[in-house]
Amino acid sequence: MKTKLKQLFGIRFQVLFLMCFFLSLITGINAYLASDSQRTGLMEERKMRGMAILRSWAALSMERLVSGDVTTELAMYDFMDAVMKNEKGVVEIFVQDDKGAIIQANDQSRNGSPSPDTLFKRLLYAPAPGIYPHMVRGEQRWLFYAPIQKGKIRYGVARLVLSSKGIEEGIFENTLRQVGIAAAVVVVGIFFAFILIFRITGPIKKLSQGVKEFGEQFNPSRPETANFQIEFASSNELGELRDSFNQMTQSLKASLDEKVRFKKEATTDAMTGLLNKRQFQDDYPKLLQLAKDSHQVLAMMMVDMDKFKVLNDTVGHKAGDKALQDVAACMVSKIRDDDRAYRVGGDEFVIVLPGATLSIAQERSEQITIAYDAMKAAENMTGISFGIVDYNYTDTPEEFFQKADAEMYRVKKEKKAAR
Repeated sequence: MKTKLKQLFGIRFQVLFLMCFFLSLITGINAYLASDSQRTGLMEERKMRGMAILRSWAALSMERLVSGDVTTELAMYDFMDAVMKNEKGVVEIFVQDDKGAIIQANDQSRNGSPSPDTLFKRLLYAPAPGIYPHMVRGEQRWLFYAPIQKGKIRYGVARLVLSSKGIEEGIFENTLRQVGIAAAVVVVGIFFAFILIFRITGPIKKLSQGVKEFGEQFNPSRPETANFQIEFASSNELGELRDSFNQMTQSLKASLDEKVRFKKEATTDAMTGLLNKRQFQDDYPKLLQLAKDSHQVLAMMMVDMDKFKVLNDTVGHKAGDKALQDVAACMVSKIRDDDRAYRVGGDEFVIVLPGATLSIAQERSEQITIAYDAMKAAENMTGISFGIVDYNYTDTPEEFFQKADAEMYRVKKEKKAAR
C-alpha cells in the first residue's frame, strides 16, 4: 500500500502539481493585474470626461448666475438632457447660487430648493475646480465642482456627480473572457507539461531504480558486484548523469580489483616500510605510460648504499638493518607526496618522481644524503650513491631502468676512484 502511495505521489505527480499550481497562479495574477489596470484606466477616463463636462457646465452656469440672463436656461436644459442621455455614469447635474439654493438641476423638482448640503460652503469657497470622491452604498462616486466667481465675488457652485456604475460590470465580463482564455492556455500547458514530465522523469526513474539495485547488490569485498551499468536513451544532462554513474561503477570495480590484489600480495617491505619490489614491478610501467600519455616530466633515482657489506661484516647485521631503516626514513621525509620509494633489493632502492625534472631529483638526492649523514650512527661508515635519470618518452621500461642502473654504478665508480 505504501509503495503504491509513493508511486502515486511520486516525482511525476509532484512536478505536475507544481506546474499546474504555478500556471494557475500566474494566470490568476495576470487576470487580476489586467483587470486592475483596466479598472484604473476606465476610472481615470471617467474622471477626465467628468472634468470636461464640468467645464462646459460651469461656463453655462457662469452666464446664468453672473449676468442673470434667464434666456440661457433653455441652453442649460438642453445641455443637461444631452449629458444625462449620452454620458455614462452621470447621477445628477445642477448649479447652486451663493445661498445654496438650486437654480437648475436635471431633476427639475429640485429647482428652487433653498437648503444647501453640508459640502456647499466648502465648495463655494474652493480656490479652483476639483473632484470630491466618496462612496454611496459601496459604489464609487465623484463629485465634480467648480466655484463660480467674478473678481472676488462668489456667485455659486456648478456641480456634477458621476458614479462607477457600469465599469465593474464591464470589467467582470472582460475578466471572464480572460479567465476563459487563460484556462484554455492552462489546459494546453498542462498537456505539454505532462508529456515533458514523463520524458524527464522516465530517465530519472530508471536512474533511481538503478541506484537502488546497485545498492542492494553491491558488496565491497566482491569486486564483481560493482560491475553495474544503467542503460537508457538520453543525450541531455540526465544522460551525462547516467554516464557519470556508469564511469563511477567501472572505476569502483577497478579500485576494488586492485585492493583485492593488494590483500593477496604484500605491498610493503617489512624492514623499511617502503613499497617492495613486487609493487615496483607493478607500478613502474604504469607510471612511465602515464607520463608518456600526458607528456609529463618524470625522473627516477636508482639508489645504492656504499660500504654496506663492510658495515654488516664489521659492525653486524643489526647495524646494517638500522642503516637500511635510516635510509628509508630519510627518503620518506624528503620526497614529495606523489613520489614513490621502493626497496628492490638488499641495499638497493628506487625512487620514482612523477612531474619532477632532473634538477629537482638531484636536489632531493642531496637532501636525502644530508639527512642520512646527520642521522646515521657514529660507527656507520656507509654512504649513498644515486643514479638519477629523466624519462625521454621513448625508452622502454627496461631501457630506462638500465640507464638509471648504469648511472648509479658510474657514480659509485667515481666515488671509489676519488678515495
